[in-house]
Amino acid sequence: MIVQTENLVQGGLALAKDPEGKILLVDGALSGETVDVQVDRTTSTVGFAHVTNILSASPARVFPACPVYQSCGGCNLQHLASGLQAEVKDALVKENLRRIAGVEDVPSDPVASGPAWGWRIRSRFHVDLVHGKVGFLASKSNQLVALDDCPVLVGSLRNLLREKKQLLAEGRKAMFQGKGTRGLFEVSCFAGDDGISFDGKPVHISVAGIDFLVSGNVFFQSNREVLPAMASFIRRWGEGNRVIDLYSGVGTLSAFLGEREQVTLVEKNPSCRVLACRNVPWGKAFTGDAGRFKARGPIDLVLVDPPRTGLDKEVPSLIASWKPARVLYMSCNSVTLARDVARFLQVGYAPKRLAVFDMYPQTWEQEACIVLDRKE
Repeated sequence: MIVQTENLVQGGLALAKDPEGKILLVDGALSGETVDVQVDRTTSTVGFAHVTNILSASPARVFPACPVYQSCGGCNLQHLASGLQAEVKDALVKENLRRIAGVEDVPSDPVASGPAWGWRIRSRFHVDLVHGKVGFLASKSNQLVALDDCPVLVGSLRNLLREKKQLLAEGRKAMFQGKGTRGLFEVSCFAGDDGISFDGKPVHISVAGIDFLVSGNVFFQSNREVLPAMASFIRRWGEGNRVIDLYSGVGTLSAFLGEREQVTLVEKNPSCRVLACRNVPWGKAFTGDAGRFKARGPIDLVLVDPPRTGLDKEVPSLIASWKPARVLYMSCNSVTLARDVARFLQVGYAPKRLAVFDMYPQTWEQEACIVLDRKE
């Protein structure tokens, strides 16, 4: 089937329509291309397809730098010129806010970006001990794509992959800890300033003048080159002395904000809480469900940085009941961000400022932060 693609949408898929007018989401295509596609599956409203032949290519199309790009599940945007990826993601965030939340023309910062390659400081390798191989999982699969190199990794993690000896040793430890299935064992790594953390061993990393303690088994943003722009945005828009940081992780956003009169951090993961106490020594950290947290006293500012699924349905109303003057919402999924912004609109908050951060070059993923102010 031959189709003409329109714009890129969530997941790095290209929007198109089949001859009968039904929406198709096409994997491997870019905006404005004529492509031959094969439909993989359909629902009542949309079909999912992949490119089998490019009949008319976009000027933005480039040859992927990685030889296993088509099979590895780590990247899915290498066929788009690196210099254009940030603006495509910026447009995607704004389109989702318009389409889902009805929010348009929010004043925004220029999209923040960094090097296209060699940026990833955090990775989860999969180890095949039987065959002595290491790599990542194939796209939409549990099959191993064995690798000897990966161009998005920072140098120290690339060396691990090239040499393999240490990753195989860590894979054996993971086997005895039960961290794996189907003969593949997970090894989580974080490249700090003073070495590499495997799983729970903490290392230090300096970002925007702040010394963080991080380990391989907790979440920390993978791109230290773009993190200073995020820190600057949080400092510029994070007004208030009484702060609640929900889904706080290891305290990254609170640390960027800096010392305030009262900072309360809430995070489900106990390992994150231990590190948050070190990274934000002026704050009080609690292990618990953000959706059930009971705030005490007046609140000036709420920080939220939820997982990809976004906020639980009741959380915007819960936050609104505390009457903070401002909410800073950091998101790794602009679809759930837009859904939650619509909920904040219903409880008396309005968008003030937006920033998009291209934290994951060569993938469709993006980070965005929106400032929401309480209407008087």
